[in-house]
Amino acid sequence: MNEAEATATAAAIASGPERIVLVAIDDDGARVGFVHVETAVDFFTHESHGHISTLIVASGGEGRGVGRALLDAAERWCRARAYRLLTLNVFEANAAARRLYDRAGYRVDTIKYLKELS
Repeated sequence: MNEAEATATAAAIASGPERIVLVAIDDDGARVGFVHVETAVDFFTHESHGHISTLIVASGGEGRGVGRALLDAAERWCRARAYRLLTLNVFEANAAARRLYDRAGYRVDTIKYLKELS
């Protein structure tokens, strides 16, 4: 998964206005996180909206509001583009991220089921 995220993020940095990578920098100038936001189109409504593809907080930034600051920056980018919605995916077992998203006002929209076939 890390390789896939790295490839997608590198492509986002090099691409056009439909996506952006925003970096959080602490008071010492250290990079402590980033968020990759892109334009997506809803499958059912065909509405363009923002989608957080990747949100990473470095261990040195955890518990310091970095994740929330990155979410806020992603929301500002979407509002500037007049998007009504901002979506993201999170693994069910990622309790810390889910708490952050809950506190930031996100809610569950769809649930994806998975069955491993042997």
